[in-house]
Amino acid sequence: MNKKNHNSKIRDKVKNDTVQSVSIKFMKSEMFLYFVLVVLILLMPITSVFLQSSISSSEIEIEKIEKKIDAQKKANQALSMQINELASLDNIQKIAEEYGLSYKYGNIITIDGDQNEN
Repeated sequence: MNKKNHNSKIRDKVKNDTVQSVSIKFMKSEMFLYFVLVVLILLMPITSVFLQSSISSSEIEIEKIEKKIDAQKKANQALSMQINELASLDNIQKIAEEYGLSYKYGNIITIDGDQNEN
């Protein structure tokens, strides 16, 4: 019996040694830091997706605005050509003749629109 008793004590000791778990206790500040770290790790992909979508929508808006600018430049260029045609000397003489006016070069005053009077 002595041997059985001794074996049972050894088994109990081995069981107690292997069954005992190590419990790690964290301080409140450590728990807070771990929580913040986990939250940051989870928010990084979400933030990345949000920023990529914002950049994409901004690029689309930029392209739309650039198309509008190009269209406006073409319209301005067409209007500028039309102004030059209407302001041509031949056109002015033709309109003057239609209304019974005569063209006298000495009576023409040229005004330059680019000059600023101070």
